[in-house]
Amino acid sequence: MNGVTLSEVPSWLTDFAQLMFGLILGERYERAFFAKHKLFIPFALVNATFIILASAAVALGISWAFGIPLATMIIATAPGGMAEMAIVAQALQMAIPTVMAFHLFRIIIVNMGTQYIYIAAMWVRGKRGSENT
Repeated sequence: MNGVTLSEVPSWLTDFAQLMFGLILGERYERAFFAKHKLFIPFALVNATFIILASAAVALGISWAFGIPLATMIIATAPGGMAEMAIVAQALQMAIPTVMAFHLFRIIIVNMGTQYIYIAAMWVRGKRGSENT
């Protein structure tokens, strides 16, 4: 009735919620933290750029190898939460099950592989530390 969908959240309310979320996150960081850790922001930007480029490269490779639409693969391999990527896939009318399957796989691999990456990093650090002494 009158073009109002009952399940739709008004866009101004979504915008306000995103603004509040950003303010809450920004409030948690203090100037002293950034003064003490001067390289935090440059490394965060490098890390974010690397993750986005790596995700795009994986998406391109999988799209080429298996004939899955590139746009779907970019959303499927993009860094982000499952809920957010499902909403994006739905809004762009992409294959939601494919996007969710890739994100679930990524979560499982990251959770299972993190301990091995940590062990390898400590081993490399130990090797380099022993060379300097």
